[in-house]
Amino acid sequence: MPFVGLMLVALGVRLLGRARRLANLPELAVGMWFVGMGLGLPIIHRATVPGGVPPDMAPALIAGGQGLVAVAFGGLYVFVWQTFGAATPWRRGLGLAGVGSCAATWLGAGLVEGFAPQGGPATLAMASIRIAGVAWAFAETTRYAALMRRRTRIGLADPVVANRFALWSLWTGTLLLGMVFTLTVRWMQIELHTGAAIDVDRLVAATRVAFAGFGLVVSTAMWLAFFPPARYEAWLRAPTAAH
Repeated sequence: MPFVGLMLVALGVRLLGRARRLANLPELAVGMWFVGMGLGLPIIHRATVPGGVPPDMAPALIAGGQGLVAVAFGGLYVFVWQTFGAATPWRRGLGLAGVGSCAATWLGAGLVEGFAPQGGPATLAMASIRIAGVAWAFAETTRYAALMRRRTRIGLADPVVANRFALWSLWTGTLLLGMVFTLTVRWMQIELHTGAAIDVDRLVAATRVAFAGFGLVVSTAMWLAFFPPARYEAWLRAPTAAH
């Protein structure tokens, strides 16, 4: 988890620097997403795993980590809105509603549950809003990736750009699976808190393995999408050059 977090922060810092130079709102928004996720997720993971931190420290750590992630997902909603239809009324409405919901559910988790490690309905609501944002990003990028793939076949699109959308579809889809898994773990933690018979050791082990696997796929695909090495670009263009 720390390694994946560092990769996300490094990618986000590069994007924020580029966005500042170019005054590019979509890159600024997605850069915020990467930095917030890279910093916030390891904190949340550590604080919510049973025995990860002293019990009296957990709520403050969770509040900070969840705050960073709330900002990150607000950035994701803005990115999808601005990238795939900034002037489209329904996308604008969904983007603004997503930002507001990210803030509102974070506040709700604090007011209702005190950012308790086991979570509860407010935590599940917060996670659901975030899953909706990733599902929206996945739907938009998958649709556009298919369009770019068809255009590439007839020579109307750059294969590197087409691959960038395919990578976006890959990492958002993987992230969506990871978040659904996380939501399941949250539910299991709530069940554990109410006395249900759950194997804690297996829960912790499964969580760590899943987070590491999902995180590695997501961070690698994102890095290739935003900063592809020259050799990777050459490999993508090779079939086109052969014709």
